[in-house]
Order: sequence, then structure tokens, then C-alpha cells
Amino acid sequence: MTLETLKLLGCGRSRTPISTTQHLRMSRKKDTPPKSLPRVLYAVVLDPTIKFGSLEEQIIHLARAFEVHDSLFFPLFICREGTSGGTAFHEARVETESMDLRGFRWSRLVKLSRLISERQITLVHWNFTEMLRNSYLWWLTFLHPNVKHCYTDHVSRVPGTQQSSGRPKKFLKRLLLRRYNKVFCVSQFVLNDLRRQEIRSDLTLSRHFINTDRFHPDQSVRGELRKQLRVEGNFVLLTVAHLIKAKGVEVLIRTLADLPGNVVLWIVGDGEESERLRQLCTELHLTSRVYFHGLQKNVAPFMQAADCFVCPSLWAEAAGLVNLEASASGLPIIASRIGGLPEYVEDGRTGFLFLPGDHRELTHCVQVLNEDPALCQKMSADARAWAVEKFTAEIGVRAYLELYRA
Repeated sequence: MTLETLKLLGCGRSRTPISTTQHLRMSRKKDTPPKSLPRVLYAVVLDPTIKFGSLEEQIIHLARAFEVHDSLFFPLFICREGTSGGTAFHEARVETESMDLRGFRWSRLVKLSRLISERQITLVHWNFTEMLRNSYLWWLTFLHPNVKHCYTDHVSRVPGTQQSSGRPKKFLKRLLLRRYNKVFCVSQFVLNDLRRQEIRSDLTLSRHFINTDRFHPDQSVRGELRKQLRVEGNFVLLTVAHLIKAKGVEVLIRTLADLPGNVVLWIVGDGEESERLRQLCTELHLTSRVYFHGLQKNVAPFMQAADCFVCPSLWAEAAGLVNLEASASGLPIIASRIGGLPEYVEDGRTGFLFLPGDHRELTHCVQVLNEDPALCQKMSADARAWAVEKFTAEIGVRAYLELYRA
């Protein structure tokens, strides 16, 4: 991690984290004393050693905000054990723990129970875990009956699959979901989907936030990286994704074959489809125009150097946090009209939406921006302004604190 990144996290003289903390302190002094915060164990399926993205940064912001309010927000990473040391959290002086809770083990239950007792946890917040089939949740109900539990639904949906609406199954889901005091949804799409299933009515919208000082336009970085990668004068498309079929990267590559030679594509990410996508580029004679950059711990420089961000998902993304990062970086967004993605793109203002899988419509969207630099520049400015207006850390932390207090 660079010194600059550490500064943006508050280990140096950064504006964003410090101003967030100052705002929280000022609010506590001059406003009516708010309801106290719970002591939260934030259990999330995440390996903190792989990358440093906005979700990881959200956790750091919340940990610091809770500390300001004399409470605790303790991250528990559900991954292989022993992965916390040396991560951005360690460098930012945020204490964490890692446990492999992906399969039930009595020894891990004992360790988890001990952690809850030692840290005086009053609320366990589950993320990316099985909503209902979570054995640790049910055992903790008996071991720590006074500890509350909440759940955030981050899960993308596969189009065309319908949840069973049979009465016995629906009744069972309703019964099991009562164990959660609160259920948060990362987009209106997710919230509406759960409401459609009629298994719980008291759902709460809880959108992501980002560090708009970390993700921002930077002409110096742009010029340096474009020169390094020899794309000066090109129109650069960027996609950041786990390379699986549902992410639709194949559609984007096929689109490139119909676009002028000045349009190139950067792919950041890795996955099971990586080799097949490379073969497709060879078949379509696009190897000189498609750059595979693999996994990157910090995607901000790629966003600062690109001209447009494309999210061609075929499945219904729950939210698509990467689109917020790209908007804050000043990139017009071209995204599939599916799932929660339309909530993060103002069609015609901050980018374009297209029918999932329709490479012809996607081709048209790219061509519009490629052929009209003035429109591309305006969308870039509007995307940045929209992200700063709605999704800054200050706004997000304040909203999350209220949700935890409610």
C-alpha cells in the first residue's frame, strides 16, 4: 500500500477521514445526545489480503466512527485464518480477526463465542453469508441470547429464476428470518425482490458509500499510465470484474470487434473465464486491442486513465459498487439495464444503460461517446458531481450510524 493510500485512510493528513471524524465529534457536542451505538461484530465473507476496495474502506470508516462514539465496530473476516496481519486494516490501526466459518466446526463456534464475550459484542452483522442456513447464527442464539443479529443482502440474482412461493416454505423462511432483528438491502432492487417473496416486510435500504478523495480524476496519473501502456490517442474502455460468465465480459469483447481500431479495452480481474476470454480475443484478432491486467489491489489508477467504464453483467447485480468508484473517478458508465445497476447510472446524464447481452446496443453506446468528445467530457463531469453529491464517506457513515442506532 502506498503512502498516499494510507493518507487517504487517515494515517496521514488526509481531508476525508479527518473531516468525517470532526463532523461526528461536532455533532455529538452541539446536538441532542444520540442513542448509543451497539458493539458490532461485522462478520463478512472477505479476504482482506487480496485487494483494497471500497467495501474494505467502508469498514475502516465505520470502525473509526464507532471509536469516536465510544463504541466498537470489529471486523471479522470469514476466510482462511491468519490473513489479517499486514493488510490495510493493520496499517490503518484497525484491529480485526479472521475465522474460516464457511463450514461448521465446533472448535470455531467456541472461538467465535469467546470473541463475542471478550469484546462485549451486542450485535453481530452478517454479510455475504447464507441468510438462513447459518449454523453459527442458530448456536449463538442459544449461547448468547441477548446478542442481536442483523443481515445485509448483497446477493446478485440470476435472471429467470423464481423463488418458490409455496406456503410451507414461505412460512418457514418467515419464521427463520425472525432471528434477525434487521435485514438491510444494498439496493432498491434487492429490497423489492425480498418484498416480492413476502417473507419479511420490515426491510431497510442501506446503500454503499465510497471515498471520493481516493476515487477522483487525476490528469497526471492518466497521462503517465496511458503513456506507459501505449494507449495515447486511443479511446479506452475499462471493465473491472470477477471473470465468470455471468459478468458478460464476452459480450464486451465481441462489441470491440464492431468498433473502430482506436477503441481499446482494459480488463481488470481474474476468474475461471480468463483463459477462454483470451482465446476469444485471438479468434477475433483483438489481441492487440485487449489488455488483461489481472487482479489489482488498487483499481483507482486504471479508472483515472480510462475514458469510459463498462459493466456488461448478464445477471442481476445487487448493486455494483465498482460503478460508483468509476463515476467518482469521472468516467461515464455504460451498464446493463438489470438488477440494481440502473440505480447507479442516470441514463443519458452520467452514462447509458443497455439491454443485457445486446452487443449491438452496447456498440452504439460506445460509439456515441467515442465520436462526441464534448458529450463524453460532460458525462464525465456529471458522473463525478453525482457521486460526490450522493455517495461520499461523510454521507454514508452518518446514514449507517443512524441505521445501527434505530
